[in-house]
Amino acid sequence: MRGTPPNRRTSPLIIADSPPSEWGIALPDLASRLRAVPVLAIAEPDDCLARDLIEALFAQRGIALAPEVAAYIVPRMERSYAMIHRVVAALDAASLEQGRRVGIRLTRETLLSQGLIDPDLLERQDHDA
Repeated sequence: MRGTPPNRRTSPLIIADSPPSEWGIALPDLASRLRAVPVLAIAEPDDCLARDLIEALFAQRGIALAPEVAAYIVPRMERSYAMIHRVVAALDAASLEQGRRVGIRLTRETLLSQGLIDPDLLERQDHDA
């Protein structure tokens, strides 16, 4: 491996969408070795982690976010790391563009206007709240 002293052994890190057992490897020796490799799956974030990530991403951008805003976002969005980043970026841009703080009203308007949430889901959850 690049930058590693020649007398030091290292292990590769393989990142993939599926485990090696699903790759259909034709070479028996390679398939056997890959089946022996530890596999770690990173699941989509739960509500608590999603809320914490939203708050952390806003903090990284220097934006103070009231806890109720993250609590409002989480049950209304798709639960994925990619969506969390998209929502935060959209709200940051909307806040800058409109000169408004990121509150529930701006959040609701932005999520709806950018199609980051299903309007039927939003209405049902707003009504239940």
